[in-house]
Amino acid sequence: MLEFLSSFSGSITGVRKRSILDPYRDSIVAMKKEKKTAKYIFAVISREGYDGSYSNLKTFISKLNRESHEEKTIVPVLSRKQLTKLLYKDISKFKKEVQEKLKSYIRTKNSRWSTEL
Repeated sequence: MLEFLSSFSGSITGVRKRSILDPYRDSIVAMKKEKKTAKYIFAVISREGYDGSYSNLKTFISKLNRESHEEKTIVPVLSRKQLTKLLYKDISKFKKEVQEKLKSYIRTKNSRWSTEL
């Protein structure tokens, strides 16, 4: 059994398998941004030559939604040590780019603080 499993170790590369919907990816993303339904998208890409199933499209769309959600949820984090160092410092004495990063961090955490800076 071990020999059987080890024979596949070299062939696993982690490369994503090409989807039948890849040629329509840009169109699908654009229509999703316009809040079009999956039924509408299916009709449009079917006219463009897509001959796959509706359920395959739904799965593809849910993966796109998951990917875009993961990208949106990345939030910068300050450690307790970093925050303690910044508590009593005058933000105006920092470089402009550091000031902007701090302001954007505070905006993402608490919108009422963004008006005070």
